[in-house]
Amino acid sequence: MDNILQQLFAGIDAGDFEEAIRNCTVLISGQPLNPMLYELRGDCYFNLRKYESAMLNYAESIELIDIKSDKGKENLSALYNKKGSCSLNINNVDEALEDFKKAVKLNPNNFEAYNNKGKAHRARGEYKQCIDDCSQALEINYKYPAAYNNRGNAYYLLGSADESISDYNSAILMNPTYANAYYNRGSSHFILKKNYIEAKRDWEDAIRLDPSYSEELKEKFVELDRLIKAEEDIPNAPDFDKMFTTNVNEQFPELSTASLPDELAHLRPGSQIEDVFENSQEDEEQDVEVKLPESLLQLHKEIVNEPYRASEDNFTAGQQTETTEPKQEPESNRQIQFSSRYFREEQKPERSKSFYAIIGLSSFFFVVIAAFLIFYFLNINKPTETAKTENKIDTIKKTSNNLIFERADSIRIDIPKEIEDMVKQKNMILIIADSGFYLQAGSYKSEETALTKIEELEEAGFEPEIFETEIPGKGLFYRVRLGMYQTLEDVKLMVNKLGM
Repeated sequence: MDNILQQLFAGIDAGDFEEAIRNCTVLISGQPLNPMLYELRGDCYFNLRKYESAMLNYAESIELIDIKSDKGKENLSALYNKKGSCSLNINNVDEALEDFKKAVKLNPNNFEAYNNKGKAHRARGEYKQCIDDCSQALEINYKYPAAYNNRGNAYYLLGSADESISDYNSAILMNPTYANAYYNRGSSHFILKKNYIEAKRDWEDAIRLDPSYSEELKEKFVELDRLIKAEEDIPNAPDFDKMFTTNVNEQFPELSTASLPDELAHLRPGSQIEDVFENSQEDEEQDVEVKLPESLLQLHKEIVNEPYRASEDNFTAGQQTETTEPKQEPESNRQIQFSSRYFREEQKPERSKSFYAIIGLSSFFFVVIAAFLIFYFLNINKPTETAKTENKIDTIKKTSNNLIFERADSIRIDIPKEIEDMVKQKNMILIIADSGFYLQAGSYKSEETALTKIEELEEAGFEPEIFETEIPGKGLFYRVRLGMYQTLEDVKLMVNKLGM
């Protein structure tokens, strides 16, 4: 019997699952009530992708397992998770989802079951439920790359490019040889971001890690190369230096041998276009002075608000008439004054806007400061309500998967290795808070699951409580805790009591 058992494990290690199945069958014939043998045979069938045969063996193991044993519920949860995985692989999604729900109910810390439950929701098109389940799995084990990859797939299907790529990055960070995550990140770059160079780089890494992707990506690489080349083949800008050369000989070669008159000498071979423009400018400067008609001069003087004097004779005549006749402003002068007054009034609103803007801004700051002072003095002495809601999320510090510091101060408390190991064996988490210590039995996205855990602990004679916790970016979680305990010795006694 021992020899057959050694051959069984040797076959599994070597990947010879057919031989391992034969050895399992021999052992089962001698121990037909051993659930572990059925589970091992189911694992062998699963690795051979014979999912229906694997399901039958897992179901047999579920019937034989002793749920009242030390790890009965934990082992039963693992079996339901495996059975659900078989159903999911043969597209029996509804049955798979039921198995995963049983798995997480039996063991709320089964992060693999939460991740697979998310896969089932994703297969049903329920992408937000998938994201919630994956987030719950990562709440239990933040180093689980498959949950990041699964959640990234849900974000991808929702069209959220940045979120999906972020999750794929985390999956690769946790497992740098995760070929599937490279493939999926490449798909997000290709489909959602249109970043063809990054997509090609990720798909090349996926093939390097898993050559089986090569055949699938062959046609996609052809399309990628075409798109990358299309982006690179942007027409070059025209050479304006050649189009607008300043050399007359190059522009007009027919003039090189032509006989030109003296007035066109600047167009003879060797002349430059700049010379033409310079000569023409000099000619303009040497033009004779142009005399404007009297009517235009008068109009110009009226616009600049100066009296027009046609000649010294007219000016003298105007002075003589002023001594004998009442001063009557000419019609043109009245119009000029009206125009000047009109333009000055156009400038006034600009100055008034600035003035009122300063006044308005000052008033706004005064109101804000007054409101802040009123709020401060009304609330400075307001009593703090004690609620069972954890708000010190920013003070939480994880030192391990089984220890969480929630102290607001910087005092470090060393937890004995013995107590830490005892808490870990019970699949619980020790919370080190300002007021004392708590034992966390589980953290759940669903309030219904948390209440089920409460009932189980109450039936066992304990007094658990639910703490609601809002985690930024993840939502509301329900944490089931025992305590509070004043000393580590009290914690130790409670952990021992949990084992009874």
